[in-house]
Amino acid sequence: KNSEKVNLDRQHRERQKQQRRQPLTSEPISFSFNEARKASSISAEDIADLEKTLEAAREGRL
Repeated sequence: KNSEKVNLDRQHRERQKQQRRQPLTSEPISFSFNEARKASSISAEDIADLEKTLEAAREGRL
């Protein structure tokens, strides 16, 4: 049982090291759905779904 915990701790540390090595973005996170729409082929329906999902997440419904 103790060796399992040691193993999990090691895996956790490895993940943290990888995350530090590869930051998701160095820029502050500011995201505009309109910019996304212009910059990609995301459809208006996809954007609407994402906005609903984001709203649900903010309100803790997810």
